[in-house]
Amino acid sequence: MDGVCATGDGGAPPLDAGADAGALDAGPGTDGGSDAGSGDGGARDGGAADAGPTDAGMPDAGPPDAGPGHITFVQLATTSGDTPTLTLAFDAGVRAGDLLVVGLDYQFSHAFVSISDSLGNTFRQVGNELLVDAGGPGGEWIFNMRLYYAAGVDGGTDAVSVTVAGADAGTELYIHEYAGADPSFPLDAQAGAAGLSAGFVSSGSSPTTAPNDLVFGFCITGYSDAGPGFTLRSAFHANLTEDETLASPGAASATAYVSSSWGIQMAAFKP
Repeated sequence: MDGVCATGDGGAPPLDAGADAGALDAGPGTDGGSDAGSGDGGARDGGAADAGPTDAGMPDAGPPDAGPGHITFVQLATTSGDTPTLTLAFDAGVRAGDLLVVGLDYQFSHAFVSISDSLGNTFRQVGNELLVDAGGPGGEWIFNMRLYYAAGVDGGTDAVSVTVAGADAGTELYIHEYAGADPSFPLDAQAGAAGLSAGFVSSGSSPTTAPNDLVFGFCITGYSDAGPGFTLRSAFHANLTEDETLASPGAASATAYVSSSWGIQMAAFKP
């Protein structure tokens, strides 16, 4: 969350570490994500984020072969900017049938409009939009965060675009490709939470139904580190994306260590 002080909670009243502060969105996924399209934002002025692609994850020579029934990480890229439409391309072409997972956040004063990619794949939202209130003078450190996925994608050179109404939205964009997910209905569980205090935090848990689910976490805060068992994928702008494999069906959650106000979303995808 670019611009959030890495110490303290931005003036917000303290809560117990890991306690929810409003938005809590947990429940079985059952691929209940909605088609991406128009959305709503909020009403406060926001600041700017640094522009330009960075933290681009270089793909391996093809995804690691974890054997049948496993989901493997392929590549990622991140960027930020203040233009109404922000576009980010993967370094390498995506493979047909793979899974794309996209996290984004932007200033609360702006309204979400759309998400799409250059291959025409369909994106579905995971859970609901979360509000991350880090305070700051004039409320410029208040962000909305969203998580999306596209399953069984068309292959080729691909760029993801998100549009937020108005300039100076400070949008941050995180795009990931995974191989081995169910190409039709991969979302198995989802959860999300937001809070005000530093420490160990959790999205809340939701039950999964399949073995070897990929548990993906997206956390917005002032500074963060991956939770136990998770592999850190991106630490762009002091936020994080992470993943781990849940070998057996059970309660899935995304966890992290944070330094300030936070929001975290979890999506469990089945092979």
